[in-house]
Amino acid sequence: MHYRIDALGQRGPETWRVGMHPVFDDGSKGERIFCTVKARTRREAQRLAEEARAEAEEAQRSGECDAPSGGVPTLLEWQERWAERLAATGAVTEKTAAGYVDNIKGLGEVAHMRLDEIGDDDLVKALAGMLGTGISPNTANTRFKTAKKALDRAREAGIIRENPAEEVKPPKKVPTKPRSLSNTERERMLALVPKMVGPLPVAICLGLMAGLRGEEALGLQWRDFNEGDGLLTIRRVVTADRNGMAKVEERTKSASSLRTLPVAKELAAKLVERRTQHRSLCVQIGIPFSDSLFILGDVDGRPLGPNEFRRSFKAFSDELGFGCTYHWLRHTFATGMIARGVDVRTVSYWLGHSDPGFTLSTYCSTDPVALAESVAAVDAMAGRSECGLRPATPRDDAGSALRDICEIYGVSPEELVREILVALDEIGSPSLNTYAEPTASP
Repeated sequence: MHYRIDALGQRGPETWRVGMHPVFDDGSKGERIFCTVKARTRREAQRLAEEARAEAEEAQRSGECDAPSGGVPTLLEWQERWAERLAATGAVTEKTAAGYVDNIKGLGEVAHMRLDEIGDDDLVKALAGMLGTGISPNTANTRFKTAKKALDRAREAGIIRENPAEEVKPPKKVPTKPRSLSNTERERMLALVPKMVGPLPVAICLGLMAGLRGEEALGLQWRDFNEGDGLLTIRRVVTADRNGMAKVEERTKSASSLRTLPVAKELAAKLVERRTQHRSLCVQIGIPFSDSLFILGDVDGRPLGPNEFRRSFKAFSDELGFGCTYHWLRHTFATGMIARGVDVRTVSYWLGHSDPGFTLSTYCSTDPVALAESVAAVDAMAGRSECGLRPATPRDDAGSALRDICEIYGVSPEELVREILVALDEIGSPSLNTYAEPTASP
């Protein structure tokens, strides 16, 4: 048996990937394996690749191992195999699996190093390189943690003894402003919907009135809309494959994303209008209408592709001065629901989140007006009535929100009140009694 080199490609400034497979005496081939060599020129890389091949054959002949020393995969190869298995078993969508791989690719040269060659200095260098090229601390943090988990799996598999990422501290994530439309922008966008034709106005309503992800809106079929009961079921998504073509997946992002939602009147009217258009077009063409047609797709049965949809919405957003992506509509929906007093667990269900705490941390932002109103609830819960002032009566929705927060974080209302009072004192907030209503004079 001998090894034959069948691939040599440059992966970094001084990093080359060597692919080889064993050829047995009967002419059959074994499974391809890879190794990484460091060289400045292709000629040098070819020489090192031949040395790796010779070492592999010598190791095989001497019975030291069943695979060449270069058989340890690179970090990227290790992640690709793991992500492919996840997608193949249906644990995640192909889009999510591709995201796991892209995070490793974003690390630069370290992604193409063998797992047993990576040291903590290499990871520090990768972080410095990302930050030095303008990558945000949040993105660098996410990529690093993805690599750390991949290295953890390699350690558990016995490929490496220790995880070098354990000795590296990534940059802290910085708070980001919620990317959502203002109330004025939301109303202006909805005012444009009646003047628009095609799938885009329906998609806008699905985002602003139901909080759907783009892939969920694209996956809706007419059988998912129950006009009589006023319900809409999200049970599939449309994503893009590696070639950018639309791919229908009869599953959602997660188990909690499979949900049935009530439909607002304005959204229901838009859906009925769209279905009427589909029926009319089917009659014109001479084909039967089917409930399996995609709501945002064409009557030929094809769904609207993610890339086409993204370009269409971007053109609309840029031309009219919104400067947003479609996902901003989902943020706008969630932020608006919470601001209007809808409890976090209900909003979490609308969005298809499995953890209400994630919904709370992602979409709850500090609104000065809401903050002032909440002090009245704090007054009432604390039972304050100094200086002849009576506690203000909390609104039902404020009390409900506070109860949700207490349940999520495992604290009692009294403990939460104390924390808020301490925080207000630290930031020099006006006296709580400022917001209480004076009692009538006797």
